[in-house]
Amino acid sequence: MGITREFLDWSQPALPSVVDYLLRRYGRQGQADLGEVDLVFPGARAGRRLLEILVEAAAARRLALVPPRIATVGQLPELLYRPQRPFAGELVQQLAWTHALRRTDRQQLLHVVARPPEEHDQERWMELGDLLRALHRELASDVLDFADVASHAAELEGDDERRRWQVLADVQRRYLATLDELELWDRQTARRVAIENRECRTERDVILVGTVDANVTIRRMLDAVARRVTTLVLAPPERADDFDQHGALRAERWQEREIPLRDEQVTLVDGVAEQADAAVRALADLDGAYAADEITIGVADERLVPHLLRQFEECRLPARWGPGGPISQTPPYRLLAQLGRYVSRGRRYRDFAAAARHPDVTQWLSRQGVAPGWLAELDDFYNRRLPSQIEPSDYDEGDPRRFRQLGAAYAKVEQLLTPLARGPQPLAAWTEHLSELLLQLYGHHPLDREVENERVTLAACEAIHKALLEHVNVPEALMPKVTAEEAIRLTLAAAESGTIASPADEAAVELLGWLELPLDDAPVLIVTGFNEGFVPKAVTSDLFLPNTLRVRLGLEDNARRYARDAYALSALAASRKVLRLVVGRRDAEHNPLAPSRLLFAADAETIAHRALHYFADELPQANSRRVLAGGLSTDRLTPNFPVPRPQPPQSPITRLSPSAVRTYLGCPYRYYLRHVLRLKAIDDLAAELDGGAFGELLHGVLLDFGQSELRDSTDAEAIRRLLHDALDRRTLEQFGGQALTPIEIQIEQMRLRLQRFADVQARHAEDGWVIQRTEIDASAEILVDDQPITVGGRIDRIDRHRETGQTLILDYKSGDSAKSPDEAHRKSGDWIDLQLPLYRHLARDLGVEGPVRLAYFLLPKDVARVGVYESPWSDVELASADERFWQVVRDIRGGLFWPPAEHPPWGGDEFSVICQDNVLDKTPPTEAPPAEEAHTP
Repeated sequence: MGITREFLDWSQPALPSVVDYLLRRYGRQGQADLGEVDLVFPGARAGRRLLEILVEAAAARRLALVPPRIATVGQLPELLYRPQRPFAGELVQQLAWTHALRRTDRQQLLHVVARPPEEHDQERWMELGDLLRALHRELASDVLDFADVASHAAELEGDDERRRWQVLADVQRRYLATLDELELWDRQTARRVAIENRECRTERDVILVGTVDANVTIRRMLDAVARRVTTLVLAPPERADDFDQHGALRAERWQEREIPLRDEQVTLVDGVAEQADAAVRALADLDGAYAADEITIGVADERLVPHLLRQFEECRLPARWGPGGPISQTPPYRLLAQLGRYVSRGRRYRDFAAAARHPDVTQWLSRQGVAPGWLAELDDFYNRRLPSQIEPSDYDEGDPRRFRQLGAAYAKVEQLLTPLARGPQPLAAWTEHLSELLLQLYGHHPLDREVENERVTLAACEAIHKALLEHVNVPEALMPKVTAEEAIRLTLAAAESGTIASPADEAAVELLGWLELPLDDAPVLIVTGFNEGFVPKAVTSDLFLPNTLRVRLGLEDNARRYARDAYALSALAASRKVLRLVVGRRDAEHNPLAPSRLLFAADAETIAHRALHYFADELPQANSRRVLAGGLSTDRLTPNFPVPRPQPPQSPITRLSPSAVRTYLGCPYRYYLRHVLRLKAIDDLAAELDGGAFGELLHGVLLDFGQSELRDSTDAEAIRRLLHDALDRRTLEQFGGQALTPIEIQIEQMRLRLQRFADVQARHAEDGWVIQRTEIDASAEILVDDQPITVGGRIDRIDRHRETGQTLILDYKSGDSAKSPDEAHRKSGDWIDLQLPLYRHLARDLGVEGPVRLAYFLLPKDVARVGVYESPWSDVELASADERFWQVVRDIRGGLFWPPAEHPPWGGDEFSVICQDNVLDKTPPTEAPPAEEAHTP
């Protein structure tokens, strides 16, 4: 007796029809007894959902329900035979494959991979072992082994490919022999043995629901118990010839089938954001006719999930991604991965900073009593030292208070990671250390599953701990010796495939993957990402099994994938009250996408019409956006993030620096942010010395020269040697011999500038100029409208001429642009900087009498331009500079800090985000502040 096929009309969603069938078949005398029934589904969600519907339907019919056993297709084989040995877990299988590979002659392995791993490269051996494990699993599902492939490979690809598979067959035999020695079963091989030995049997009814693409192993096992098997085919009886005796698709019959779709069911949009928007629009079109549990959003391209969830959140529409988030995106997973990188890569600063900034480490450090200021110190430390590595000695030098909190944080992290600093250990030996690490970080209080972030953390820790326990089950013969980082990598690799399901929410619209849609029961379906490559999913290249070989072996190939998805779309089109397919033209990286070829499963005229429409140069005009209840609208009159308006200073401003004046001239609002609110951007993103840090180091070297006995020397070579020594000493003091590579390059570039400086300085001295003072802090009171304002700053250098007695004020400039004093201070005749003119007043406070000359000592990237450049300003022009300064003082006293400059002279800076530079939808900068914000001095 063969398998029984039952066809359920697909004019409605499948699961309610399945429930009707079950209650008709097993419902009698007030009872629905399915206790001896195995219901088998392609996926777990469909089984859970059917049980919910079954319970409700039995209650509605007043039937006492004895529920069935629910299983997936992957779980079915072990219900039909009894394994004689324990199964090897995935990690043990991977290690057994790795063991078999390592015992294979290296010359033989050259037939498998062009570059076999080196003996010490544990990671690559494991990767190759995992690749063969997956290949073995796929072939075994269709009752094939590597030797079977070798016999076909020669026919298609020639002797090289045959030899390759022969070597793989030898490796496979060693793999199976290894498990035999350990008295463990390979699950796929156990199933094959059960088939060959006729061990499959059951006394229960086996009912398959929608299993249209079962592999050969499943089919042969079902054939062995055929009299107890019923397959429910979700299609009308007149399509019976499209399915085989197992209820699986006959792929060849679906290649030319037309799929009835109407043009209005397909929406063509541009990118991922537009796809999310189109899904929301489609919901708006329903006008509230369906409840949330009657609507499903299909996601053919799972990369769209974050965009869809974000769009729904903006519209205040609850949505839930059924599979949930991956373990690999959870805080415990990311933290463990980062700690592994830190301990394995020589204590690199970047790795330490990434681990230390993890919120869970920050909280842990707080519980350990570390003061919160350590994060600011971390940025300060980096920007001062720009280290490639971080060591305890970094905190022993200089002022012990400078990085005290950072030193305490570093010591605590090092103490936490001390158990991981050991050399290679047996994999199982790391289980206790890594478990203790997780306990230290997350065991301070019981995690509450009702709190979302704690629920995710707890689920991730459980998954990681489960993977750690698998290490203990590894047989001693296969136990590898690994470092802490390798143990962490193996642990996370075992855990990363898992997901953490989103919490149930009856009010949320469900998002499901494409393969789950045929057995979903929602009457409304909106499918996003309906593009070629996702529906149907095509495999264009395979390292071991190209499509031609797959066809010869009878494995899943592109024709079978097409048939599966053509059937799914046909069933959806027939069973859903509302079906919308959203097609994107570009992915998130703006790469072009093609519509799914299933949209062209139609007559010739429709194909031509759709081709012209889908591949037109211009997209059709979208309808105006509808306003959703409680959410999406476009009638906002003001921006979401207005630029914060300045408030009156809490105390009068009585002191200015030349740099503050320059900032005010460029942008009054930025002056307010930097010098009134004292805001400062702190981060550790720099990969090299920025202009300020470069200039600070160069100024330090020049200060050493200006205070040395050679400061008035005319010997360029002697000056050059002194400068080189000073640069080396300051570099060692600042970077500790561990500067980043880009900084080492910058240091050598600085050395070239200093070499040229030595020549120019020697000639300057020959011309009669002597250095009187260097790096002088000075201040002066200047009366503006009979009220004093203090101007304070640091003058780089004051020279005096031996013969004439003239005074020359010099300011070192190391910027690449090499602007002359006039170019830097004036633009189109207007003053944009008053630094040198204000130095005249500071010099008088230092006792300098009479007129002074003002100059830049330029040290630009173009060393040919290194030299002294004097200002050309007349007394009248300098008087106009004083008048401009007086006006700045009046404006500051008057609290005039608005509006932000559209284009400050220096370009973008750390305040560009606050000022919303390059943001189109911002309040016009020329707009006056609201009346209540305006103020007068």
